[in-house]
Parts: sequence; C-alpha cells; structure tokens
Amino acid sequence: MRIAFAFVVAALLTAPALAAQDEVDTADGTLNPEQLTIRAITQNHDFSQGSLTYCTYGMVAAKSGDYAASVDIFQKCADRGSDPSSVWMSFMSENGFGVAQSSEAAAAWAKKAADRGFKPGLYDYGLFLMQGKGVPKDVEAGKKLIDQAAAQGFPAAQQFVKDGYDLNKALPDPAHAAMRDQLDPPMF
Repeated sequence: MRIAFAFVVAALLTAPALAAQDEVDTADGTLNPEQLTIRAITQNHDFSQGSLTYCTYGMVAAKSGDYAASVDIFQKCADRGSDPSSVWMSFMSENGFGVAQSSEAAAAWAKKAADRGFKPGLYDYGLFLMQGKGVPKDVEAGKKLIDQAAAQGFPAAQQFVKDGYDLNKALPDPAHAAMRDQLDPPMF
C-alpha cells in the first residue's frame, strides 16, 4: 500500500513538468496529451462522484506555483466536504496564494474542517481563536479544540499542549515568515 501511494505521489509530482510541454503527435501516438495537464483536469473534471486524486492535484498545482488552479481545485473539494482541502484553503487564504489574503476567510475554512472533527482543522482553528486572528479572540475555546486534536493523536497539537500552549513555538517567527515570502514558489 505504501509503495502504491508513493508511486501515485511521485506520478503527481512529475505532472507539472509534463504539463509544461506541448502535445506532440507522433506515429506511435500523442506525447503529453492535454488530458493529463492540470488545466484540463480543472476544466473537464466531473466532481459529482468525488475524487481524492482530483483533490490531490490541488497540492500539485500549489507546489508548482499555479495558485489559481490550486484554489479552484481545493475550493471545489472543500465545498464537497474534503477536510484536507478546507485546511489547504485556509492556508492559501491566510497567505494570499491564489486569493486575496484574508485571515477571516482562512479562519472560516479552518472552522469548516474543525466542525467536522478533522484533527488539523481543530488545531488550526484553535490557533486562530487563541490569536484572535480572523475571529474574536477566545483563548479557552481555542485550547479546547487543540486539546481535542491532541487527544485524537495529532502530533502538532500534542507538542503544542506539551509546550504549554506557547504560541511562539507553534507559529513561525517573523524572520522565517519573511524568508517564506521571498521564495518563488513558496515552500510550504
């Protein structure tokens, strides 16, 4: 199972390189067919049946710097109940990747995942509450959500609780955030 998963991830990570090349018709067939590009996937995918593969392409698009496609994919997936996509939309909104930067939108996306009990969503929304970032500050409510994520085995939440709910240890320092902003495309 791990080998199959690794193969799928490797295939998806090479997709942007393949997508950058034009279609070429040869005697043996078409090289780099359009249907394998991120653009074709976002334009032609029928999401009515749901698809983890489709949602995974949002990460591939983000990592390759195609934030507009990434947001399009993650938003469709999140709107259909994909908790990881909701967390990604929170990240994209908080950092202004493919959408206008908005802590309010970021908190709302994290809340969707938290409301469904998704561990990273519980943790992220808990941090938003503790900081009062995009939502009214409510330290105790934030701690409760983070405690839930920790009790369910989410490592970042467990470490945060172990560190005494120290926001300075959970959030990037300003120098790290500035460095991240200089990367093209950002590494996250």
